[in-house]
Formats: sequence, C-alpha cells, structure tokens
Amino acid sequence: MVALETSLWQRLERCTATIGLPNGGIATGTLIGPGLLVTCAHAIPQDLSGITLRLADEKVSDLELIGRKPAPYPDLAILRFSHLEHSWVFFQGDVHPGDRIFCFGYTDKMSAGDSVTGEVEGWSKTEAGELLKFKGGQVRPGLSGAPLLNYRTDAVCGIVRTSRDRSSDLGGRAIPADIVTGFVTEQMAKVGVVVDFSVKKDWNTAKRCWSVDLRSFSKKNPWQCLRGALELAEHFKGRKKELVELGDFWEGEQVRVLALVGIGGAGKTALVRRFLDSKNWLDQVDFPPPDIDSLFIWSFYDYPSTSDFLAEAYEFFRNNSSNGIFDSISERNLGAGNAYRLIESLRQSPGRNLLVLDGLEKMQSPGIPGESARGALEDPPLRHLMMSVVDGQCGSTKIIVTTRFPLTDLSARPNHNFWEQPLNELDRESAMALLRSVGVHGSTASIIREFGRHALTLDLLGRFLHTYFEGDAQRAVVLPALNSVKGETGIEKQSARLSRVLSAYQKYLSETELLTLQKVSLFRRPIESQFLADLFLGSAQEDLAGKLASLRLFEFEAELRILANLRLVIFEQGQNRTRTINCHPAVRDYFYGTIGETEKLHLAIRERIVSLVDAPKSVSHSEGGGMDLLEELIYHTVMLEKREEAFQIYRERLGYLKLGWEKGDHVRGVAVLRMIGEGPKGSERSSWSEEQALRFGIDYSLYLKNLGALDESIQVLSSLSRGSSSQCSSREKSLEEALVKQNLSAVLVLRGWLPIAENSARDALKVATAMKDARMIRDCRVRFATALAMQGNVLEAEKEFCAALRESALVDEKSARDVLAVRYAWLMYRIGKISEAEKILTMERERYRGFQFGIIVARLEVVLVEVLARQGKLAEGKFLLEGVLRWTVESYDEEMAVAAQLAGCHLAIAEGDMVKAKEMADEGLYRAEKFGYGTYWLDLTVLLSRVYLSMGDYHRAHLRAENALVNGAGNALPIMLGSVHEKVGYLWAEADARELCANALAKQQDLENAVAEMQKTVALRDQLKDPRSRDCRTILQKWKALHSSAA
Repeated sequence: MVALETSLWQRLERCTATIGLPNGGIATGTLIGPGLLVTCAHAIPQDLSGITLRLADEKVSDLELIGRKPAPYPDLAILRFSHLEHSWVFFQGDVHPGDRIFCFGYTDKMSAGDSVTGEVEGWSKTEAGELLKFKGGQVRPGLSGAPLLNYRTDAVCGIVRTSRDRSSDLGGRAIPADIVTGFVTEQMAKVGVVVDFSVKKDWNTAKRCWSVDLRSFSKKNPWQCLRGALELAEHFKGRKKELVELGDFWEGEQVRVLALVGIGGAGKTALVRRFLDSKNWLDQVDFPPPDIDSLFIWSFYDYPSTSDFLAEAYEFFRNNSSNGIFDSISERNLGAGNAYRLIESLRQSPGRNLLVLDGLEKMQSPGIPGESARGALEDPPLRHLMMSVVDGQCGSTKIIVTTRFPLTDLSARPNHNFWEQPLNELDRESAMALLRSVGVHGSTASIIREFGRHALTLDLLGRFLHTYFEGDAQRAVVLPALNSVKGETGIEKQSARLSRVLSAYQKYLSETELLTLQKVSLFRRPIESQFLADLFLGSAQEDLAGKLASLRLFEFEAELRILANLRLVIFEQGQNRTRTINCHPAVRDYFYGTIGETEKLHLAIRERIVSLVDAPKSVSHSEGGGMDLLEELIYHTVMLEKREEAFQIYRERLGYLKLGWEKGDHVRGVAVLRMIGEGPKGSERSSWSEEQALRFGIDYSLYLKNLGALDESIQVLSSLSRGSSSQCSSREKSLEEALVKQNLSAVLVLRGWLPIAENSARDALKVATAMKDARMIRDCRVRFATALAMQGNVLEAEKEFCAALRESALVDEKSARDVLAVRYAWLMYRIGKISEAEKILTMERERYRGFQFGIIVARLEVVLVEVLARQGKLAEGKFLLEGVLRWTVESYDEEMAVAAQLAGCHLAIAEGDMVKAKEMADEGLYRAEKFGYGTYWLDLTVLLSRVYLSMGDYHRAHLRAENALVNGAGNALPIMLGSVHEKVGYLWAEADARELCANALAKQQDLENAVAEMQKTVALRDQLKDPRSRDCRTILQKWKALHSSAA
C-alpha cells in the first residue's frame, strides 16, 4: 500500500499554505475549506497588514481574519482569502498511542517545505486544555499550524502547535482535530455558515461538509438553502444535449420532476452543477434572479436522513405558507409530519421553487431479495412528497434528482409530469480521467475498449492495477478472460466485466483480507466493525473465521482500511456516530458467493444477535435500535432457510399488535414480511401450515391497508378468502378464516364497496358463531353492523351493535381486534344522538390510551373531533386533532392522514373559515384519490360542495354534489365511484349530496329540479332515521309554495 500512502502525502502538501510574516518569519496554514485556512493564533499578529499568503507558487490576496482565540488555548485562528479552487484536509479525531504520523509544513530552515514523521505518545493535560503529544522528528519554527496526518486513519488528527526541542528530534505537541473542528464550526456559525464535519467519510468527500459556494458567506442568503455540496465541475466535458434538456425542463410547464439516472461516476452531480452555474444562480446572493424564486439543494450523500431533509426544507419554505392543518403542531422535529407541512407550504408558495436532491439512491431500495423493488423509495413521507410534486400539488415547484436507481414509484404512474433521463456509461474522456485519478498510467484507452465505461468497474480495476502493478495499464491482461455469450444483454456483459475485476481481487487479496471481505458480505445492512470483531476474532473463533481469528483488533481494522482504500468496502457513519462497514451490492453478492458453506456463519451471527437482544441491558424491542436487531435476526434466520422459524420470531417479538397497533411502523412490517416470504404468494412458504399462511397474509394486508395500498390489500385478503373456502380442517384455521373475512370487510368499507363488505362480514360472523369464539363473534359483528349502518340499514345495524355490546362482557378488553365504540358512536352521531356519541368516544379513548394502542386512539379521536365540531366545542376539537396528527406523522398512517383532513375541514366550517376548509378538503381528496379511500372521498366531496355553497359558488357546489352522487372522480386511479353506484351504496353520502344539489339548484333559480332533489333527500333521511329530515321537509314545503306561485 506504499503507493497509496505516497499519494496521500502529496495530497497533504497541496492542503497547506505558506504564511509570510512582516518580521520575515514564516508559519504554516492548513487549508480547511474553500478560501479558508486555520493556523495557530500565536503564529500571526492580530493586524494582517504585511502578511503574505502563498498556495503552491501562487500568491493570494484579500486576507481577512474570521475568528481568533489566542494562547493559552486553543491558540487557533481562521483566515479567509479570495482563492477558492484548491484542496483541503479531512479531519478525524480517532487517535491511539503508537499511531504513526506524518506532517508537512514550512520552517525557518526549509521555507519551500519540510516533512516530519513520528509517533503519537499520548496526551498532555494542561489547565487550559488537552494537546496531542508526539515523538520523533524535528519541529522547527514555522511548523506551527501544519496538519498532522495519522497513517492508521488516513486523516488529519491535529494541528502542530509547539516543539519539544527545536534542535533535536524529540517531536512536539499538537491541537487535537476535535478541538480544531469545534472551533471552526463555532466561528463559522457566527458568520451564518453551518459546517458539519461529522458527515465526511474520506478525502474525496471532505468537500461535502461545506455549502456549495462560500464567496459571500458573511451574508445569510434569503432565497437559497444549500445542504451538502454539488462538487465543482471544473473538469466537466460534453453532455451538451443533456444541458439543453435541463434548460427545457426548467422553462417548460408540464414536467415537474426530472431524474438523472446513471451509474456512479457518470457525471450526474457535475451535470446539475454545470446547469446551475450556467444560470448564474449560485452567484446571486442577496436577491433571487428573475427566473427563480427559491433554490433548495440537499445532498443525501452527506446527510442521509429524510427526517432531517424534510425538517430543514419545511423550515426554509414555511415563510411562504399560510397556516395549514399540520402547522398546528409546534415541534420542528416531526419526521414524516414535516412532509405534510412541506407540501402545504409549497402548495401555497406563489413563486417558482427548485429542489435539487443529490444522491437519492441512498433513500431507495437496492433491490434486496424479498424487499421492495429496486429503486423504490423506502421512506413513505419522501415518496409522498415526490408524488405530490409530480401530481401538481405543490404549486410551481420542480425537483431535479440525481440517483443510481430508476424512480419506480414515479415511472409507474400514468402521467407525463415525470421525466427520467438515463446517463448510462461515462463518456470516454471521463472514463480515462477516472483511471488516471486512481494512479493508472499507460494505454487507458485499451482498458476502456476491453472493460467498457462503467464507473464502478473502472474504479475497482484502476485501484487493482495501482496497488498490485504500480498502475501499469498493460497488466490488465492478468485478469481472467471474459466468456462471451451470444445474445447477452449490455447489463449482463457489464456484470461479467465487473466479475472479471472482482475475481482478480479474489486471487490477489491476502488470505485475511479476503476472509474479512467475505465476512462483511454476510450482512445486508451496514455493520459496526466492533460487532465483526466480537464475532470473528479470538482463538475460540478459529473454526468459524479461519486465520482471521488470530488477528488482533488493530490488525483487523488495518485489513478493513486496506479494503476501504480499494473501495471494496465503504466506511459509513451509523447510529450515535459509530463507524459502520458496508459494501456495494454487486461486490457483496460476488464475495458472498465465494464463501462456500455459509450455514454455520449465519448461525453464529444469529446467536450473537439473540444474545444482544436478550441481554438484560439491551435496547428495548420497542425502540428503533432494538427492532433493527430483531429485523437482522429474522434476516439471518431466513438465510438459514428457516422461514417458518423466522415468521415465528416475527410473531413473538414484533407482530402486528406491536408494529401496527402500538408503533404504527407499517413500513417495517411490510419489509419484514416480504423478506420472510416475498409477499403472500412466495413459493418458499409452500410447506407452511394453512394457519401460518393465513396469519402471514392477514398481517401483510393490514400493513398495506394502513400505508394506503388498499387495492393490493383487498387482493391479498380475497386470495386468502378463496383459498380457505374449503372445509376447515381445524378450529384454529376456521378462526383465521373468520379473521380474513372480517379484515377484508374492513378494507372494503374503506374502499367504499359496501355491499361486498357486508357479505364478507356476514360470512365471517357465520364462521365465528359456529366456532363459538366470543371475541371473534364480537369483532365480526362490529364489521357487519358497520357495513349495514353505512348503507342506511339503521335499525338492523343498531340491533347488531347492541348484540356486540352484550358480547363485550365476555371478551377480555385488551384482546378486542377492533373498537366497537368507533363504529357505534359514528352511527349515534349520524342519527342525532350527539351527546351519547361524545360520552362513548371519550370513555373508550381513555381506556385504549391505557393499552397504548395508538392506532385505535387516533381513530376514536378523529370521530370525536367531528362530534365536537358539530357541538361548537372548537378548542377541544383542535386539541384532539393535534393528537391525531401526531399519530399520523409518527406512524405514517395514511388512513388517518385523510381522516385528519376530513376532521379539520369540519372544524374550519364550524369556525366559518371557508378558505381553510377548502384547502383541507382539496388535500384530503387528493390523498383519498391517490390511495383509494372511497368512503372518505365521498365524505370530503360532500364537504367541498358545502364549502362552495357557503362561498356563493353554486355551480361548483352542484358539480361536486353530482360527483358524490353518480360521477365519481372521473379518470382517477384507483377508481372512485359515486354513492349511488351499485358497488357502493353509501346512503348517508347520497342523502347529503342530494340535499346540496337541491340547495345549489335553488340558488340558481331552478326550483323545479331543486324540489325533485329535496323530495329524494327527505325520503332518504326518513329511511336513515336522520333528525335532519324535519328541516329538509320544511324547506321542501317552502320551495313547493314558491314554485306554485311562480307557475
């Protein structure tokens, strides 16, 4: 690895500057960012006049002192200068006694540059603070401020401060990296620049802790937010066609999201940077240019957190927004909730906004078997934001994405508002530049002809040649030949080329390097190096890990660093800023395939995880870290081909009650079940019992339902229901069949298909009654009564609800799978028994809060909000609505997101704020249409008609009421049907819609048709036992009299 170290020395030299002092002395500056350096405060005067600064051989002007804290501690100063195009260092504070170090700077004896090598001894403690102590090497005057490179970490661990003896090689003392970065962060914050040194992973990404442009960082930019850097495109070549297309995208009206999709190194980020430079947007500081109002740039490479992204984007755009429903929650860190609030802000923003999301593949599925499709957005709030922009729900906002994976969530939607631009292979010049950048010399063109222009392949090949053959391009002939297969696709051919490179590594890596890489490939997620060490190091692990077991910890970490320098593994930052190890999926798959026998390895990993999960002081299963461990435990059980056991672990330690009802972590639930059985039709589950297959499908469908995938949920449950229609073989299977049918009824009610929901619930009730299971009878009866009530069979529904109330006395309270109170109180409210409904809901809310079933509490509260709005208790209603919103944003429960908009609309109407009511109805309808919530869609359509009527827009009021009756949502997918459709039969929505039609027609002086509609309304309200029929009858008589007199 000597050649790579030499390259790093040279890089360190390029990260230093010569500081010439007025008295003829000299000092060293360490370059830390664009136009910025840090040095020791004692080395330079407060007055910078007379000081000169040189980078390489170039003199730099316009020096400015940004911050200074003189001796005794920390003895640091930051200088700003006009030159921006230069390298800078990568800091890391990880230091051990015995670490070898290298330093480069400028001294009184060697003003052109001098190097020092040495070894860390430890730390020197003073009253003011702590210094690194190192021995070896002569530290002369002028070296103060020079960077100290740690060989072990390949990072700068400190800044030289003092010598221990100028005339000998006793070494010196240095200011630790953590103190330096802390000082820089503090001082830069004072001038409005946020710096996060924790996001840097290596020298190549060190730039990313700085904003895109710091030329005017002393002024806060009112129209830009730049989090993470789009690398400077100084070597950008070609791509003229793509630049024109980016311009067309921005100027055009139709396309709202543009995704640049290509392999790593294809120049996606550089292309976007060149486009922004061509518009001069990054140079405009105080005011936006005329063709854009807001620019928001986020790098997921540097900040791989959707919650951070959503929080910061919301904070940036919120000033353009009036108060929306989700603004009622005051906390900033709401996770998914900020997606809702950001969408509201963008919708109400009058300007042209551009969001640039760089490195979105960090948030997409890599296509792990058993999980989401490759390219699927794994975070529902982020997916919701992207879909909202595509669907035109965010004003004039546009998004540019760079990613390695196709955006399957958007490309599958039937619209022309999304454009995916593939950037496949590197262009020829970039490919050759990549090879040269990793130390390859000679005929790089011949390598490209042989291996193509795929960035990962060339990067790995270049590092292979540099490491083992001093960068000689001609030595590529040592790689195994490509076996050409007639008719193979380009992807298959490129995969074969990559396999050639990886097989060469397999041959040339040392035995312990190969063993280390194979062990990393066992894990599908990033893993902490300490976990690997605990599992595979030590004499007791020799049978499991071979020669790897004999390594000491520092030797094992050295192996990891070698692999990281070769890019075969990647160092990442995990939870609590711990270092984790990961590797590219293609590299993982190849080296996993070289292991041979994997069973005992997965078994050992599983046992280790079990010991961590079951340890007395382990992370609670209900916390994120604990559930991550359980998910990993299930994965390794699956890899042992023990899927039934994996499913049992899920049921005992997680299950729908914990993940769904308590935590609302429906995304994790879907992911875990897909991993176990690849969905409900997985052939791997053919040996399962019927009871297991039914339980699997039920849980899977419920997670889908809560995430808004209603049609898929119905498909799963319908398939299970058909499959279980034969003679039941056991009591357990019969009860599972009843559970399938009653859950199918629940989803069908949400979808708005009430007659078949009634039939499914009736069948479930028959099975449960035959099995004489009190809990199941009760739950099935609630579903049956609900379907009856919504279709207007009020007397029969009341009878069934009363029977369910009697049966509740036979059921353990906490074991109930649904809440009778939610459905029964809804009916009481509808037939005018409002106080009774409030009493039931309030009492049950307190009971289920005690059970910590958040999913049920939210459903109770959302109905209670509507009841309180009817009574004029608006303050209480707003308080409860905030609780519903909090559940929604914590769990990403799509049903409750729609229901919250419905409840909020009721509150706004009760307040008389029709503008706010319309906003909420519009947003609720958009979500209901997108996910297929048919009953909510009808209720919201009715409310929107009422809002238009109140605003005096009688034509739109009539159109919306007719939509709720017969027209549905037109071309919406999933399809939305009117209330009178034979598949729907939602009688309450029909009565409301007919009354609104009648009122809108009357306002337009069409009394004849208004009377006809009101007559139908009165008949419906009589059938529904709705007390409002009295008022409707009074209005009808008045209109008849007016119509007769007019005739």
